[in-house]
Amino acid sequence: MHFLLKPLFHLLEPLSLVVLGLAVLTVLLIRRRQRGLAIFSGLIWLTLVLTTCTALSDRMLASIEREWATVPSQWSSLPVCDAVVCLGGGVTPNPAEIIGVGMEGDSNRITTAIELIREGRAPFLMLGGGYADPGDGPKLSESTAVRHWIERWQLVSVPVDDLGICRNTRDEALMFAEKAKLHGWKKIILVTSASHMHRALGVFRKTTGLEVVPVACAFHTDVAGKDHVREWVHMPATGALDFLGTWIYETIGWWTYKARGWV
Repeated sequence: MHFLLKPLFHLLEPLSLVVLGLAVLTVLLIRRRQRGLAIFSGLIWLTLVLTTCTALSDRMLASIEREWATVPSQWSSLPVCDAVVCLGGGVTPNPAEIIGVGMEGDSNRITTAIELIREGRAPFLMLGGGYADPGDGPKLSESTAVRHWIERWQLVSVPVDDLGICRNTRDEALMFAEKAKLHGWKKIILVTSASHMHRALGVFRKTTGLEVVPVACAFHTDVAGKDHVREWVHMPATGALDFLGTWIYETIGWWTYKARGWV
């Protein structure tokens, strides 16, 4: 009996009910010979099935993460650079949290950058990021909040600076280029999520003119040796929609940056 409960619970989840409801609606529309509405409903159902009930979204995201997968033996071969640059994402400045930031899905960008500094890969840590808008006060800088937390916990023994409020990755590259020029830096380590690295690396290399060593993290698929490989056919999974959204965002982002001459 117990082995039946888990599939039953999955069927009662909102996404599963939507997929099931669309299937029933499509059948009813076909029976009533409402062809146009049936085709429309059927296409939505098919799209949801392909993206949430199969490994399609997982494989699409893996296609842009795979290039940046690093085996453990490669970490020791990373060069010593002038600075580690950690791009924003994965945290939100939040005064309600005791450390001043809320950790999210890609927060290991921060821990990866910290670990690289602790391993002696660079004598300087630079933080990028966007902002949170509380609505009734000034915008809160993500990078400044993270810097305050790192300094307060004394997580690194090197200077830490931040880029302030940046609207996007190109903003981070432009602001960092100015700081790099002041310091006379020539070679940096760039830390960001694997799905974001292609666009980030392109814009940093073009904007700064520096030698940029990519270190990717926040892998969501099995390309980096994760022990979970999504089955090709499975119950509807909301995480699959997140994977699809990330792939769409980064793919459109890359071509937008390329069209504007930013990469």
